[in-house]
Amino acid sequence: MHLGARLGGRGTRLVATSNGQQGIAYVLFCLAALTAISGDTPALRQPPHISLQAPPAAVPEDQRDLAPMRLLIPRIGLNAGILALGPSANGAMQAPQRGGPHDPVWGEVYWWKVGTIPGQIGNAVIAGHVNRPDGSPSTFTHLDKLHVGDIIKVQTAGGQTLVFQVTERATVRTNVRSSNDPAMGRIFGPALEPHLNLITCWGRWDGKDYDQRLVIYTTLVRATIRAASSSNEARRQTQRAPW
Repeated sequence: MHLGARLGGRGTRLVATSNGQQGIAYVLFCLAALTAISGDTPALRQPPHISLQAPPAAVPEDQRDLAPMRLLIPRIGLNAGILALGPSANGAMQAPQRGGPHDPVWGEVYWWKVGTIPGQIGNAVIAGHVNRPDGSPSTFTHLDKLHVGDIIKVQTAGGQTLVFQVTERATVRTNVRSSNDPAMGRIFGPALEPHLNLITCWGRWDGKDYDQRLVIYTTLVRATIRAASSSNEARRQTQRAPW
């Protein structure tokens, strides 16, 4: 583990423009908990105020059943709650960094509610920390262990399980910032199919930031629906994606 991973949590943010939910200028960077090498008391560099809420409250009332509630990644043993993440006070998408390493927020992942709802046409984005303020593991610590073909699941408020399949694992350099850049467009821009992209900070720590972002690209392959049977037991019906 490199020094950066020992010293702090990683997060991702985007700067939103005044064009509303569809107009976003993309900037990726991390804030970390900085521990002085001299042995001084660790200090957590707190981000601006961040809007966090339960996913059902972050979607229109007629779409409440679509709200993503849990993220499951069998390959790495992850089963994490999802929080809906809104722009911070400075218009940014930034994974929250509050409290100490035992604060529940470090064990959850963050759906960018300004973008696409997972399972709908477009690029939905979920960010997570790669470690906690004390360097211990967090939700996306082992995200790099995913391979093409692995399965990622999202459970919705309506009882669906959305099944995504990993199509690519890639890194994006921190200095890629323009919304016109193809890498940013692929992560956050429009798409013709339902995609879910997972993102966290990665790469070399230079004392202030990490030089890369790790991105896991996935595509929806099917949705499993729970429905009550005549015996009042849940049975599963599978709908395969038509694309």
